Amino acid sequence: GLGYPASGGLGDLNDLWKYDPATTNWTWIKGATNTAQNGTYGTQGVPAPANTPGARESAVSWTDGSGAVWLFGGYGYPASGGDNELNDLWKYDPATTNWTWEAGSTNTSQNGTYGTQGMPAAGNTPGARASAVSWADGSGALWLFGGEGYGASGGLGNLNDLWKYDPATTNWTWEAGANSTNQSGIYGTQGVPAATNTPGARYREVAWADGSGALWLFGGYGRPASGGLGYLNDLWKFDVFGGISLATNALIYSATFQGANPAAQMIGMTNVGGTAFTYTNVITYSAGASGWLTVLPSAGALALNGATILTNQVAIAGLGAGTYYATNQVVAADATNSPQTVVVTLTVNAPNQTPSAPTGVSAGDGTYTNKVLVTWNASSGATSYEVWRYTGNDSGAALKISSPDPTGTSYDDTSALAGATYYYWVKAVNAEGASGFSASDSGFLGVVGPLITANGLVGEVDINSGDPVTIAVQMMNIEPHLGVEVDWWVVAFAHSGGWYYLDNAMQWASFSGDLAFCQPVYQGGLVSVSSTPVLSGFILPPGTYDFWFAIDYPMDNILNPAGPILYDQVTVFVQ
Repeated sequence: GLGYPASGGLGDLNDLWKYDPATTNWTWIKGATNTAQNGTYGTQGVPAPANTPGARESAVSWTDGSGAVWLFGGYGYPASGGDNELNDLWKYDPATTNWTWEAGSTNTSQNGTYGTQGMPAAGNTPGARASAVSWADGSGALWLFGGEGYGASGGLGNLNDLWKYDPATTNWTWEAGANSTNQSGIYGTQGVPAATNTPGARYREVAWADGSGALWLFGGYGRPASGGLGYLNDLWKFDVFGGISLATNALIYSATFQGANPAAQMIGMTNVGGTAFTYTNVITYSAGASGWLTVLPSAGALALNGATILTNQVAIAGLGAGTYYATNQVVAADATNSPQTVVVTLTVNAPNQTPSAPTGVSAGDGTYTNKVLVTWNASSGATSYEVWRYTGNDSGAALKISSPDPTGTSYDDTSALAGATYYYWVKAVNAEGASGFSASDSGFLGVVGPLITANGLVGEVDINSGDPVTIAVQMMNIEPHLGVEVDWWVVAFAHSGGWYYLDNAMQWASFSGDLAFCQPVYQGGLVSVSSTPVLSGFILPPGTYDFWFAIDYPMDNILNPAGPILYDQVTVFVQ
């Protein structure tokens, strides 16, 4: 509280004392002998000798059935930094003399996490506050009301929220009141309980519990039925047990699209209040389909201490695959905890089906000399993949080459032959079967030294009359021989008549076919060359055309097919 330590001036304290009436002696048990001490929180839920709440004033405390002392909030010091409103919950065990940080934040000025009214949840936490009131009921639950503090959002104000903490589950439940600050009271008719009745926001009130377990509240500084702040003298009673007791506040259903309805689920409901009540089930739906939930009986009466069964039925006809949400509110005017809410979740699963064909199929263009690497994007629901191949772009003639089928998204084709272009397709497979063919992509083995392609293809390439052709050259995989000086040659032959070579100005020149009159395109050290066009988008007349890319040694300006030479050839058939 606010007071004086062993020496010095007024300030907030965190010392814990015990008074023995038999000996009339005080004993200093825990905490500091000076003021303004920050807390030592330790690990949440774990008692430890070093744990100590920070110094504070205007906190609330209560004692449970085991003799443990509980402490919540107040105005004081967190784990570090200055003082402000707190929302930390602590438990002190006299048997072990250890404090345990049970819930809440190690910082000040925290907004509350309210969740759904009437539903306990691990994430629920009252906002930071001071000058609230608290009770302990006969079941061992701890209750908290109002104070000056923080609602679900926004800044400091007066509160009228009612919270329940269950030490057995360590969950808070927002039971009543508003999740915002500075709310006026709703008084109803004096002496008549009603679910809509709510005390106005206030702090510095007084509270107690009577022998029946009811909670009582009087006065404080806050808000009346209307008007501004002031001192209050209103007396309120809250029935802890409220009336409506549901066995659960959540139902989960699962079904298959166009399949059978899931089995009905039952919820037991008991009247644990102070009077009989009549009830109605009010169902609301989130965005999406509606009308799929039925709760029977839709309305009824329940005697004091009486019980009934609410049967919850789901109909999936007309619902597509997806997740749907509904809430059923049990509304009873004579139950002080009305309404009580059941959240219903329905998941309609898509039927099992074959996966879609993979996308993004890509085959290596000479990347490796010992394999063609084929990759693709994963297909949802696929458990494996089939890889198909053909020398033309015709999936109808393709053959499956994968064995075993890969489960990942890549495949090494080690059976490809040098100098041939292959087309690849991939199918996705699961227990329902295989997808159709993916889009194709072409690939080929890499070579050591020169590579020449027509429209990105190697070997023999067919094109239609009038279609352009691009001839490109590459120098690949020559790292061990970099810098060796050689002659570089690009030569072409049209079967209808005519020889050509590419000169060092990158211009095509005709010659008789006598290699003595052929000139190199370049002379110099070996270097790696990426794909470089030597004939771009050219339209060739119908016929057959051979293109060569070669290097020979030594660098002597002589093209000698019988000497040390490396070359690659592509043949273009123009139909």
